[in-house]
Amino acid sequence: MMFGSINSSGAVIDCIAEGSAYDIVLPNQTERVQNIAVDIGGSLAKVVYYTTAAVGRQGGGRLHFKAFETDHLDLCIEFMCGLVDRSRIRDPTDGPPAEPVIMATGGGAHRFGAELRSRLGVEIRVVDEME
Repeated sequence: MMFGSINSSGAVIDCIAEGSAYDIVLPNQTERVQNIAVDIGGSLAKVVYYTTAAVGRQGGGRLHFKAFETDHLDLCIEFMCGLVDRSRIRDPTDGPPAEPVIMATGGGAHRFGAELRSRLGVEIRVVDEME
């Protein structure tokens, strides 16, 4: 399972788009999700990532979707660097943060895997889309 234990009960698509894609609100998700997923294709690189609910709300979180033109993969990698950096920030009472893992699919995952590892400094798991 790509994102581990996602509780999708009560999930809804957020009708207020942030950028070019809608978010999926997961109101009953209680565990932190450390994985980031990227599908690097011939024309687009698509990133999916999880954030916890805004301050003041009880539990929950959302899945975000963002797309980049593959010709501008540097912008995608810079964006993912920010995600990795933010995922390392955690309340000290929760213990040390777990290292994020990037799940990568698509032909570009093989082609750019070494560059992703080098620039992001985290584990990259290249997954065959048909598995």
